[in-house]
Amino acid sequence: MPRLGQIQLVASEMRSHPTRADALRLSATIVNQASRSQAYPGLEVVLLDLKGQALASRQFEPSEYLAEGADIEGGMTPEAYLPVVLDMA
Repeated sequence: MPRLGQIQLVASEMRSHPTRADALRLSATIVNQASRSQAYPGLEVVLLDLKGQALASRQFEPSEYLAEGADIEGGMTPEAYLPVVLDMA
């Protein structure tokens, strides 16, 4: 199980999806700040309105956000910066 306190979100940007009018694309970068490799985390994205109320949420497993053929079992190496692109309808 990942030590979530040592995986940090260091950048994120939400934009319209480049090819789908009904979707958004989140580009983000996470980093493993632990001194050892650890499991890739599940990611949850929650979209909030201006009052801070949840409008929608979605969870992503590592198999959904890692590149095809990635070594999921090997985990995130220490100080590894991982760019993530998540599409949401």
